[in-house]
Amino acid sequence: MPPGAPALHRGLARPSALTSQLSTSVRPISPLLPSYSARSYAVPFRQRAPSAAVPVANAHNVRQELENARKGSQTLVIRNASPSGISHTERKNFLARLTSWMPLFDRLQNSLDAFSTFRHEADVCDRLPAPKDAETRLIDEPQYLQNLNLWLEILRFRLRLDGQQGVMDVVEAFVRRQVVLPLRGPQADQLWSILLWSAIQYPQMLRLLYPYVFDTLPRSGLLDIRLYHRIVGPLLRQNPMFAVKWHKRMQIDGLLPSDHVSVLAHFVEDVCMSNHKPKAIEAFKKIYTSLKVKYAYDECMLHICRMLDFPDALDMHVFFVRHDDKPSLSMKSTPVIAHLIEHTWLAKSGMKPSVRDRFADQIMTAQYEFQRIKPIELDTAHAEVMPAFTRENMSTLVGDVHNIREKELNDAFCARLFATTAFSTDLIITGLRMLGLKVVGNLALREIAARVSQPLEYVATVDAIRNAGISVVDSVFSRALQSFAKQPGKHRSFEFLVSSDQHPTAYEDRSLQKQLFGSFLASGDHTQANAVLDVLTVDEAEPQTYHANLILQAYSRRGQRASILQILHEMRLHRIPVSEASLRTIQWTTLRPRLRSKRPITQEHHKYKDDLDFTTNIFLETMRTGQSFNPVRWHENLKRYGMENRLEALERLSVWLALWYSGRSDKSSLFASSAVGDPGVAKSLPGALDEGDRHPLNTIFTPHLLRAMVAWGFKSEVSSPESTTAVRLGSEDLEAQSKETEGAADESFNGWTRGLVLVRKLQRFGVNLRGTELRREVKLRLWTLYGPGRSTVPLNRQAQRMNRLSLVDRVNHIHRIMGTNWLRLPPEVRGQSDVSQWTMYRALFGQPRRMRRRTQKDRG
Repeated sequence: MPPGAPALHRGLARPSALTSQLSTSVRPISPLLPSYSARSYAVPFRQRAPSAAVPVANAHNVRQELENARKGSQTLVIRNASPSGISHTERKNFLARLTSWMPLFDRLQNSLDAFSTFRHEADVCDRLPAPKDAETRLIDEPQYLQNLNLWLEILRFRLRLDGQQGVMDVVEAFVRRQVVLPLRGPQADQLWSILLWSAIQYPQMLRLLYPYVFDTLPRSGLLDIRLYHRIVGPLLRQNPMFAVKWHKRMQIDGLLPSDHVSVLAHFVEDVCMSNHKPKAIEAFKKIYTSLKVKYAYDECMLHICRMLDFPDALDMHVFFVRHDDKPSLSMKSTPVIAHLIEHTWLAKSGMKPSVRDRFADQIMTAQYEFQRIKPIELDTAHAEVMPAFTRENMSTLVGDVHNIREKELNDAFCARLFATTAFSTDLIITGLRMLGLKVVGNLALREIAARVSQPLEYVATVDAIRNAGISVVDSVFSRALQSFAKQPGKHRSFEFLVSSDQHPTAYEDRSLQKQLFGSFLASGDHTQANAVLDVLTVDEAEPQTYHANLILQAYSRRGQRASILQILHEMRLHRIPVSEASLRTIQWTTLRPRLRSKRPITQEHHKYKDDLDFTTNIFLETMRTGQSFNPVRWHENLKRYGMENRLEALERLSVWLALWYSGRSDKSSLFASSAVGDPGVAKSLPGALDEGDRHPLNTIFTPHLLRAMVAWGFKSEVSSPESTTAVRLGSEDLEAQSKETEGAADESFNGWTRGLVLVRKLQRFGVNLRGTELRREVKLRLWTLYGPGRSTVPLNRQAQRMNRLSLVDRVNHIHRIMGTNWLRLPPEVRGQSDVSQWTMYRALFGQPRRMRRRTQKDRG
């Protein structure tokens, strides 16, 4: 129903619908009668306002008056008001409010039972028996058949009385009597509002009304009344599953406006306000696809961002781009659209959690920019914190509406005042308080700091400002000034902030300050480098730890290995832990660059000499000191050892890591031999993990890495000789490694089996091989060597030429290492020593398909 006008229920309360829509509560004529709360009409329409001196009749009076009239006491009712009836004037006013059309008004006034008469006039489908001595309905008289006023009175009465069924009867009467519906005028607007609203609620009515309207009215008139918008838009809000159906039907009938972009922009609000938002979004996408429009992104996307949630807006952005509807250059400059474009790939559901964690800051920034443009939703909690309704606040709100801003003392004006030495500081503070200054900004604070002779005077001045009722802006610059002024050892940093050419707001950008710190450190300007470092650590809980790690990262980016080792040594002596960010920086700035699934570059090898051993030794030394270490850091190093064919270093490092994280090595001896013996740091050692936690062994030795180890073993037959390694594992680790591998002395095969031997050792230390598909990898390598095809990879072709072992020998070697029948051979081949090459081939790969060239006869 239209807003604020619910349909009346059937039953005894029907006459209550005849009360005035303008009155919400009616005083009874007699104190004994209860007060009655009137319900507003379903469709608002203009009525005659009753006289203020005439009391308004209520439902009880109407029923009593009709009953008295039927009993023949009409003379008593007309002449005088009685406890059981109403006066003639009151009855006339009541009927005037019931209908304003004079022919119908006269007929109701002359009847004894006005309600029954009106009901008979509105029964256009003959669903009720006619009253005795009933006259011909006005609607059946030829002169009133096309009278719009009469149809409106009937439509309103049936809507109030019978709800949607009443409107359905009137629509059927339109169709049966071929009434021409108007397209212009205030009465036409009321008529179409009632009909279309009811049609949206009941699709059956829309299926009856639409064909009749389309056949009897011109297309231009239907476009003028915006029939398409008034049907599809409300359907998107209330019943999206029917919106696409009616859109296609009206598109075929040619009732769509010519400006499709504005149509879609109009539908965005309907989608956002829909009761079934996911279905409404899908319906909107189908409508957009059927319209085949371009350049709708700019008109729709900002409204979508303001009204939908971040995931839905990101999905719509991807949808528009997929249909080659991209934002314009001006739209791309909008911050929220820029974030959507930059982080479109984040919408992929298959993204790994570790990858999402790396971009958590970017995601939060995008969502923050997205939330900034959304309208504020006023709820109870928000209303409680709203300012009080005072004259001052009201004047502020009115000024905002009329774009008249309150005169404010900006930060630059206050800074000029404090820079004027003609006025004393106390005089300036007093004057600013009289002018109503609320906050002192960064520029004014810098001028105050430049004006004082000692840093401690700055602290006293700031305290005087706060005592005067003026607050100080909360920023990195203000906190740094306050902190440096109180510490005698930071006075140089205080002077740096005062004399620096940076704007105070630049200190909020931490990435910029880190770049400046690296630049000052590279140029040898240690005074400014220390000052910037103090600014970066002003809000840190452990400034010494952050200080040391920031210096370590700066030297790592510059590639100064000697300085890195010296800083790490100093950090171990002072028991300062190395942060994960520092280890990540060391790894990615020291190692040679490489592409995905490719070996590292070999050019300029002198520049990156022993880069892999350097980072590995740093990681090992960090673990020996008992610091927290992320096992994921080992992925890249282990991959590079295998890619460079340094299998000996790969084996030693893998076994060491397996011993360390499996708990089979004596770590107390390792701590005794290391430079740090801090028991407080030793509590982060890896031990027995709770059930359900992800064990470091499974984090390091992923199925992909284990399959790669097997492949690197096969490739080692034809690869270049491995480089020497300088990985320092420690004597204790070597002893433990030798003890663990004594039982595996018979497995120490050289060449292509090294990967299988290593995987077998790791399995004994607790590495899980389930789900790694090692058999598939082994069969793939055997297929490359013994299959009928010719590989396009030069290394594989060289391996085929250099192969001197038979397939049976290789299978026996594999079974000797991994276990009996590890390749799951058929029973007829299992355990036999005299198996032929062809039999083993079919047991592993199946029967080969016969292929021959198609002849001219085959081509037909």
